[in-house]
Amino acid sequence: MPSPSDDLRASLFRHVSAEKAALYRSVMEVFAAAKRQYRLQLRPDEVLAEGEWPDGRPRIEELNAALPWRFGAVDYEAALQRPAGSLASLTEDVVGACWDEALSAAMRRQGHALPEESIASTLLADLAG
Repeated sequence: MPSPSDDLRASLFRHVSAEKAALYRSVMEVFAAAKRQYRLQLRPDEVLAEGEWPDGRPRIEELNAALPWRFGAVDYEAALQRPAGSLASLTEDVVGACWDEALSAAMRRQGHALPEESIASTLLADLAG
């Protein structure tokens, strides 16, 4: 007998109909599962690893093109130009970002941590269209 989570998963985002609806549904299912686990952050590579891809696993570039992640070097440097409050210095080594090789270099060069909340207005504008 299927569990309630199986029933929910089967109907989750069924209403999405767009050119890449299967991709969007898979991504949204990963985020919904993360929310149920109280996980607050997901990187694009984690979405790729955790997603179930009915049309085959997409390349990281396809995933980045499909969604406004705002996790790239350009986004990072733009957000530093309009900081909301004081910026903390990076306290850990910067690791590579497989979705944007320039991001790690930009973080090392700038030396600041950027909390997700600082780009909330940009993300909301993306969602609003």
